[in-house]
Amino acid sequence: MSPEEFTEEDYQKLNLIEKVDETKELSFFDDFVQFGLTLGFDQKYLNLLGLGLLAGACKDKIYTTTEWGPIYTNIFGIFIGESAIYQKTPTLNYSKSIVPKNTFLPNSGTFEGLIKYIQDTNRKSGLIVVDELSTWISNSKKEYNQGIKSQFMELFDCSDIEKVLAKDDGNINIKNPVISFIAGIQPETFARIISEDDYTSGFIPRFLVAYPKNPLPFKYLGSGLKISEDIERLKQKYQKLLNIVALFEKEKLHLEFDEKTIIYINELRNKYYNECLKNPHEAKVWSKAMFYIYKILMLLSIDNTLINNTNNTLDILYKVEQILNSFIADSLAIYCSIKPNVLSIISQSILADIEKYGKIDKTISDNKSIISHSELYSRTFAKHSIHAKKFTMIMGNLMEMNKVMHKKVKGKTKPTIYYTLA
Repeated sequence: MSPEEFTEEDYQKLNLIEKVDETKELSFFDDFVQFGLTLGFDQKYLNLLGLGLLAGACKDKIYTTTEWGPIYTNIFGIFIGESAIYQKTPTLNYSKSIVPKNTFLPNSGTFEGLIKYIQDTNRKSGLIVVDELSTWISNSKKEYNQGIKSQFMELFDCSDIEKVLAKDDGNINIKNPVISFIAGIQPETFARIISEDDYTSGFIPRFLVAYPKNPLPFKYLGSGLKISEDIERLKQKYQKLLNIVALFEKEKLHLEFDEKTIIYINELRNKYYNECLKNPHEAKVWSKAMFYIYKILMLLSIDNTLINNTNNTLDILYKVEQILNSFIADSLAIYCSIKPNVLSIISQSILADIEKYGKIDKTISDNKSIISHSELYSRTFAKHSIHAKKFTMIMGNLMEMNKVMHKKVKGKTKPTIYYTLA
């Protein structure tokens, strides 16, 4: 389904969580979301962070098996919104106030530093939270962090890590790490820093996306006994989850689903599979959603079973579909609006590079527009522009946009770029 087909009413429906029977104790997730709503936080953010906290509690102890192999409960997520208006940081602080500090793993430094920390502390699971994904992406481009995106894709897949460290720091051998990763970012920054490779490699499509369409009315939180009591209640529920998961320290819990649940899962997977076929450019989003059916179902099932000793899996699976469809809608909305612009964004930068390092021949005014004719040696451009490797692709894109005229001049010893910028 294309995001253009989603109406405001559809978004509201997708964002709803089925009302829980008030005669039962609320699960941690439902309690976390419902209390967060009373604080004025957006439900999409609360859904994402609530799942992240559950993943942190389940650690590497819960899994199910499919034809793809074992699937664990870790998630990757991005919550997108303007600074201050959408209250990303207060929502994140609310989440952090509930769980023990040792739930979190270091969120900065190199990948080698992270895996060395994991091995040294024997913590094969945890939650990495990054306030600004843009900072993390910028650091990933530095020489000492080359390859960190592909390494995090392996973390998402819970692949074994075997690595020989430099400077005689020994060897890394981590079996089946289960790491969750959640980060916030502003939409304009997301559009600017995400490259085409981030899509095609599958890095960005691994993330669930929470992207509210409209900010909620401002609500002054204040402080007081009621908030303290509610936070304490959530802390106790979370600790209960931790205590019970700790019982599986020696032997992991393998979740198996009944026949009706499997039929529902397969129907949902088939729906997502057909979307992959209908929309090849969206296929990576839909295909990763198939994995998240199992991940979110395991998280909510464990939460409901351990907190109130009930587990109507079909009801939970219906909730999984609602929540996951909301994430998919936001993923497609942000990806489809940005992906066609990725080349355009880089193209504008390449024009700036050409103007900076090119030679202005003359400027002509026809009273309607000013057209600059410039030339630039390809060798000079390759030396100075950070986009040199994408030169052929981007110049072709610019010519399609009728922004550039590009040709080689016969008789010249050096290839020359001629461009016209209107």
